[in-house]
Amino acid sequence: MYEKIFGIKYKNTIKYPWKRRVVKIYSEGSNYKIYRILRGCSSFMYSKDILYIDKDAKFLLLNESRSNVNLIIKTSWKFPYYWNHFDHNVRCSYKLGLLSVIIGLISLVIGIISYI
Repeated sequence: MYEKIFGIKYKNTIKYPWKRRVVKIYSEGSNYKIYRILRGCSSFMYSKDILYIDKDAKFLLLNESRSNVNLIIKTSWKFPYYWNHFDHNVRCSYKLGLLSVIIGLISLVIGIISYI
């Protein structure tokens, strides 16, 4: 499954936790998308081709009729993962940190201009 999504085999990738890849899961029925880090599955799982997601993501991706929906799984990057993170503490701190970096860069540019 990893090779279908990312185009490379999992055994050829670096196994560090910060190098894990992000996937975007889009539901055609409800028009919602979620971002998750692909962690794979353990050895005792029933099948390697089954997507395991948490309860909150399942209810978000289902439409009102609660029937089967088509999920589109694509590769993504880490910026939208942290920008739309499911934990509000991570999401808020990421957005505030990005805002403070932008304000810091603006003040640095203003300081350099005033020095010249």
